[in-house]
Amino acid sequence: MMRILGAGTVITLAMTVVPQLSQTETLSAAERSHTTLLPRPTRPIVGPHAQDTTVSFARDIAPILERSCYQCHGGEDEDGLQTVELELNMTTYEGLMAGSVDGTVVEPGKPDESYIIDMVVNGDMPEEGEPLTPEEIDIIRRWIAAGALNN
Repeated sequence: MMRILGAGTVITLAMTVVPQLSQTETLSAAERSHTTLLPRPTRPIVGPHAQDTTVSFARDIAPILERSCYQCHGGEDEDGLQTVELELNMTTYEGLMAGSVDGTVVEPGKPDESYIIDMVVNGDMPEEGEPLTPEEIDIIRRWIAAGALNN
């Protein structure tokens, strides 16, 4: 019968659990030839780090902006001309970070001081189409809080 020596227990293939050997006990040569040492089992990560919590501009923010903001801030109109209201072009990271005629809309590390958060939370933006969901607002808020990186 083959035994598997794991961290804390020795388990046979029949799933019989036997206490692990103490540091002073040893396995016989016959037992060693049928024993496999396993690495210490890892525990699953739980809590806030269970998933990749890094918010990515390319993966997470840009799709929200494309769906909700491009129509007025960088997308093309029916004639194929680019529409950029208030000189705020949200089609690129650089355009978003450059802000509008009124100034910056994203304050890296400061979501509560970022104009974009005020506008979407208060329902002022987008003016056309569906408002952002609470989840989308949270994603934008977390991205800004993490420094509004171009990642």
